[in-house]
Amino acid sequence: MREGGIEAVETTLSVPGFVPVVVTSFVVLLMLLGVMAVFFREGFTWARVCLGVIAVFGIFLAVLSIASGIPTLFTVLSGVMIVLCVLLLVFLLHPSTTRYFREV
Repeated sequence: MREGGIEAVETTLSVPGFVPVVVTSFVVLLMLLGVMAVFFREGFTWARVCLGVIAVFGIFLAVLSIASGIPTLFTVLSGVMIVLCVLLLVFLLHPSTTRYFREV
């Protein structure tokens, strides 16, 4: 602080790279889906709701990533994530899924 003041501190601060943030958020999202899938398989109805919320959040995260002008690789991965999350929502709302929960 004595040598350059606040300007020196602000110029030495660096924002974390984009890649670690995205990789961490995708890994956390996958771990959440894995845990909820176990509860879903055991017949807990609330896990179905949680999986739906996580899928909607995943779509939101992917759209936000694409809109922020990320590199091409992450744009493709975000597009794949959107497709997978929509597919998960379709399966969660399918009538046979409701039948499964009635039988368990």
